[in-house]
Amino acid sequence: MKDLEKQWGRAFLLWIGLAIAIGILCRFITIDQKLYWHDETFTSLRISGFTEQEMVVDLRDRQQFPIGYVQKYQIASAERGLGGTLMGLAKEEPQITPLYYGVARLWADIFGSSVTAMRVFPALLSLLALPAMYWLCLELFQSRVTAVIGAALVASSPFHVLYAQESRSYSLWTVWILITSATLLRALRVKTARAWALYGLSLTAGLYTQLLTLLVAIAHAVYVLLRQKGKISKSLLHYSVAFTGAIAVLLPWFAIVLANRSQVNKVLMVGKQSWTPSPLNLIVGMVRQPSKLFFDINLHDQVPFFTQLLQRSMAIALLLLMGYAIWVLWRTAKPATWQFVLALVLSSSVGLFLQDVVLKGQGGGASLFPRYHFPMYLGLQLAVAYLLGYGLSHVHHFYRTQLWRVVLVLVLSLSLGCSIYTTQSKTWWIKGSKHLEALYPAAAIINRSPNPVLVTDSPSWDLTQISYLIDPKTPVVAMPACFACRLPPAQDFNPDIAALLNRYSDVFVFPAASQELRDRIQKSYSLEVVEVDSQPNLDSALYRVGGKQTEMEDKGIES
Repeated sequence: MKDLEKQWGRAFLLWIGLAIAIGILCRFITIDQKLYWHDETFTSLRISGFTEQEMVVDLRDRQQFPIGYVQKYQIASAERGLGGTLMGLAKEEPQITPLYYGVARLWADIFGSSVTAMRVFPALLSLLALPAMYWLCLELFQSRVTAVIGAALVASSPFHVLYAQESRSYSLWTVWILITSATLLRALRVKTARAWALYGLSLTAGLYTQLLTLLVAIAHAVYVLLRQKGKISKSLLHYSVAFTGAIAVLLPWFAIVLANRSQVNKVLMVGKQSWTPSPLNLIVGMVRQPSKLFFDINLHDQVPFFTQLLQRSMAIALLLLMGYAIWVLWRTAKPATWQFVLALVLSSSVGLFLQDVVLKGQGGGASLFPRYHFPMYLGLQLAVAYLLGYGLSHVHHFYRTQLWRVVLVLVLSLSLGCSIYTTQSKTWWIKGSKHLEALYPAAAIINRSPNPVLVTDSPSWDLTQISYLIDPKTPVVAMPACFACRLPPAQDFNPDIAALLNRYSDVFVFPAASQELRDRIQKSYSLEVVEVDSQPNLDSALYRVGGKQTEMEDKGIES
């Protein structure tokens, strides 16, 4: 039996090591082949040193330009430098703190601004989450087995793999959530000024990476209060000093946020009621999402029924596993352990729910965006790591130990299978919409046209997004709208369609043209939808301009 146990143990450790290696590899496979979508183009815009307003004014003044010209605003400008990056954020997106973008700007100066370069940077940062998770598990559970499992869960998770390939700050935020949590536990354990200073520095870095780190800091405060049983103690005083110091360092940027709060409200759509979900829908949405940590096949309305059934069945099974993990943690771990995990889980879920109900940022639906729930998801992974580590270390029975090993192998296998699957897709739900897949066939149709021209009044980010897909020489007649800048919408954009029809083989209205522009064109010309998707929407629909309406009517009469 002992020889069999050793063989099982060696095979098991080999599989965990292989799972970590494959998870790391998945972060870099086909990293340049996914759609460089809206949010990522804004990352490159910020890193370029230009503002969206400068870009929109330039394009409006030109009105006609090759689509490749837009790439000027996706490449780090030597003239603008780091100051331009910080100024662009402060003016147009002050709710975004600048640490990631500042460092990414320095990265772009060295390695360039290509899609590969901009995505390799967060992918490399995501690797730091593995030792950070290992450290946090050691501080929290004092178990190397659990620490290895925790690192393996993060490495193999399709959720973390997807965001590791996103040219945004989420990889760095993940690292700081883990490091701030580990440094807090260490400070509470060793009780030295240096340890508390390290916690304060990591918390400051976390706040300058993502303002939602405030929710993590609040969770830490609640945890310290619970651990000290509400009594005034040195640990509570040290936490207060560290937190106050971090907030003090944040104040200069927070002053920018307050001075530009109308801009923050505009970008975050605070108070807009067009799609505000009910509190019940918010809760249901938040409960359904965490299963994507372990199993994700990009569920959407157009997938076959069997695929939908598989995703939802796995979601229920994984939710039960996570619920059981929290129950086992509560029943078997010390209060100081389960209280920390529970505080981290509730930090983003409760905080964002209250924001949606009270402030209604992003239309009152911020709770439904998984990218804001990294603290909750990491807390759930800590609970699952504890469950699996507890099952392997504390069940003194050969067959029960093997059962927990099988469970761990199944969880890692599901995660790795989904992570590998994500590398084969050009879009995913984190890109915002299934319909964005239709951009690829639409771009192919345009690129096959012998002499096309595009007409649009889309937001600037739609133009930038398709500039990565369409032949850079393709001309565009555009009057772009702003997303983040304060320019008013262009009035009475009325391109000379007759001249365009005479000069070009195909006049396409694309991308994301407004209903007003399409109605204006249809007053005089026919406008047909080129079928590129079974359910085209404003982002993906491709329109082709035909002859004059009077000519089409005459042809109909003659026939």
